[in-house]
Amino acid sequence: MGMFETDAVIHEYRVPFRSGLGNIAELDVYPGRLLDLALLRGQVVLWVAADPTKGPSPMRFQLAGTGAPIHTSWLHLGSVLEGQTAWHVFSESKLIRCSGGLAEPGPRPGPAK
Repeated sequence: MGMFETDAVIHEYRVPFRSGLGNIAELDVYPGRLLDLALLRGQVVLWVAADPTKGPSPMRFQLAGTGAPIHTSWLHLGSVLEGQTAWHVFSESKLIRCSGGLAEPGPRPGPAK
C-alpha cells in the first residue's frame, strides 16, 4: 500500500437525541468499527473507522440514563458522563462493531478451575 492508501475512513456521527430518558434517534451510517464515543458540547458523538466501499444504511440508537428501560437485544456501544448523570448508548444494528475497551458482546469467562 502507498502512503495514503487505506481500507477505512474515520467518520464522526453526532447523534441527535432529544431531552428525556430512553429516547431513540436514527442516522445513516457507514458500517465499520467504533473507535470512541463521547459527550461533546452536550451531544453524543461517535467516531467510526468506516468501510468507504460500502454505502450508508439507517441505524437506530437509544440513549438511556441509569434506571431507564432499555432494549436488551440492542448492542451497548458505551457510556458517557454529563455532570452527575451517566448516559448509556445502544444500537439496534450491528453495522458498527465495538472494539478496544468498549463493550462488546461475547462469551464471558467461566469460573477459574
